[in-house]
Amino acid sequence: MYTKEFVYTNYFGETVKETCRFQLTRPEVMEIATGVKGGFEAAAQRMVESHDEAAMFANFQNIIAKSYGEVSPDGRRFMKSPELSKAFLETPMYEQLFDELISNPEFQREFIIGLVPKDSQADVGAALANYITERDALEKE
Repeated sequence: MYTKEFVYTNYFGETVKETCRFQLTRPEVMEIATGVKGGFEAAAQRMVESHDEAAMFANFQNIIAKSYGEVSPDGRRFMKSPELSKAFLETPMYEQLFDELISNPEFQREFIIGLVPKDSQADVGAALANYITERDALEKE
C-alpha cells in the first residue's frame, strides 16, 4: 500500500492536510498487465518510443483510479469503487499527484512499486527501472 499525505487549499480557501492510500492487488496488476497488447511493459515501451503523451496520461489516470481506496473503519478491507475513484479524481490532491507523477521519474518508481503487493515489488521495480531508463535515453536523442 502506498500512503501519501497532501496539503492543499480546498474550495473554501482553507488549508487542508489529508492522507490518501493507494493499492493494487495481484489480480488488479494482472488485469492492467494483460489488458494491453503485448503486456504492460510492451505498451510502455511503445508509448516511450512514440512519445505518446496522451496514452501516458490515460495510463497514469487509470492506475490512480484503480488503486485509490479507503480503509474500512474496522481495518479489514481496502474499499474501492468507481464512486470513490471519481471523488478522488475531482480533488486538488489528484492534480498534485498527477503533476508529480508526470514530472518526477523517481516518484513514478516509488509510487508504482508502493502500489503492488510486497512479494511483487522487486519484479515491478526492475521492470519500471528498465522502462524509465529506456524512456530517458529516448528523450535525450
